[in-house]
Amino acid sequence: MLDHLNITVNNLEKHELIFKTAISVRRQNNFKMNYE
Repeated sequence: MLDHLNITVNNLEKHELIFKTAISVRRQNNFKMNYE
């Protein structure tokens, strides 16, 4: 049971990292489009 919880937390952290990366990439793209 505890092991399963650890796996879930690890997956959430990975997804959060992917999500943050996607947001920052999108912001950079918007910035480039606005200022070119």
